[in-house]
Amino acid sequence: MFTGEPAWLCTAAAVPAQVQRVRTGDPVGVDGAGLIAQPITVDLQQVLGWVQHKIVFQHRPLGEVAAEFNRYGNTPVEIEDEELRALPVSGMFDAADTESFVTFLETLPGVRVARTAKRTRVLKVAPTT
Repeated sequence: MFTGEPAWLCTAAAVPAQVQRVRTGDPVGVDGAGLIAQPITVDLQQVLGWVQHKIVFQHRPLGEVAAEFNRYGNTPVEIEDEELRALPVSGMFDAADTESFVTFLETLPGVRVARTAKRTRVLKVAPTT
């Protein structure tokens, strides 16, 4: 025990009711009245990816991921089809490298990419039989 450390920090049975236990990577929120919300588990790689200029996503809707790339890039990625916008995707990309993200999109089944100088459109194509 460190000098000056409260004794209740040493035993689980002595923890006051107002103390919220959290683990590494479990953020909590505190409202204006000082009430602490329940901690939630987060993917630290995803949350901290921006520090390394990375966009990291796990099973996120394609529309959300495209919107994130649009915050960083000069040529917007547009996805009009709602089914495609909801498609869950995972990956890690350099935030400044929209081209690698678009190349990834071209590998997805049922997806076609149409590029112009001003935008990149992601289109749903009918499956071939």
